[in-house]
Amino acid sequence: MANFFKKLFYTPNYISMPAAGIAVSNNALIYMEFLNKNGLVFIKNYGEVPLIPNTLRDGDILNKDAFQKALAIVKTKISSDFVRVSIPEEATYIFDTQIPNMKDSDIRQALEFKLEENVPLKADEVFFEYEVIKNNRKSFTSIPLSVSVIPKKIITNFTEAFDAAGIYPLAFEMESRMTTKSLAAKRDNKKLIIIHIKNDSTVMSFVVDGIVHFTSTLPIGDKNLIESLKKDIGNIEFQDIDQESVYSMYNIFSVIKDEVEKFHQYVISKAQDKNSFETENTVDQIVLCGRSVVLPGFINYIAQGISTEVVFGNVWTNVFNINDYLPPLKFEESLRFATAVGLALPNNKR
Repeated sequence: MANFFKKLFYTPNYISMPAAGIAVSNNALIYMEFLNKNGLVFIKNYGEVPLIPNTLRDGDILNKDAFQKALAIVKTKISSDFVRVSIPEEATYIFDTQIPNMKDSDIRQALEFKLEENVPLKADEVFFEYEVIKNNRKSFTSIPLSVSVIPKKIITNFTEAFDAAGIYPLAFEMESRMTTKSLAAKRDNKKLIIIHIKNDSTVMSFVVDGIVHFTSTLPIGDKNLIESLKKDIGNIEFQDIDQESVYSMYNIFSVIKDEVEKFHQYVISKAQDKNSFETENTVDQIVLCGRSVVLPGFINYIAQGISTEVVFGNVWTNVFNINDYLPPLKFEESLRFATAVGLALPNNKR
């Protein structure tokens, strides 16, 4: 099993194989599969399979049978038996660190000594990957790295469940990294804050040159907005929410806005620390994705009082040009698929 996991995480050939993407959350499995034809990319399959309550909680499988049944449904919806899977952000860790300049072959071993300084788990209890923040290392005495960490226990349980459903993961990935992969344009060195509103949480990520430096998760999401609305006007379908009814959600809007402002200020303060990621104390854009961000007035409310431009994300940024190919998903629907798109991108290297 240990040798299998080494192949699963560290072999480049596995990473480059075409596969469907499955974004796992507490309430659903969201999948995306692309077709590469004559050098052009098209959407082949996409969709969402709900999970019954208490099937999954932040990466822990509470109901194995229900989880496997949902996976079995996904298997009937995609053509490939091979997938890349995102682990919920709440179950993972990401941090920046620096190590002395050394050969690439020695980096992984050096990082093992850094893990327990930054993660509340022992090195032999986790799998980790890293990205080099700066490529020109000849001029530096140290190597700055972004390190992402997933507990082995979660990967073992996920692997068993996927295998039982006849689906074979080629890689397990950080949710925030895959969301960034779909939203941050290749070769774009912008400094971004990505706000991803999910069903029961909101993940905020700071991204420089396409690399996630740190994240923060707020336990508020779509369901809190809907619950707030139902208290005032009763049952309503998400697509029927209009400008008048959305006023009932402003108390939740306010909580999210406060957290975005705090995160924004934290990013600026961190940027002033030249030992971190050495960037100016500015953020180029705040990028929104998720189902709720298209609610009437939401983006304007978030943007009030923030000097940084606030925009909707484009999940197709690194896939195709919508002037050449019109995808079957409406724009507002596509914003729920950001993580799955990043997982399914034909070349898994950004």
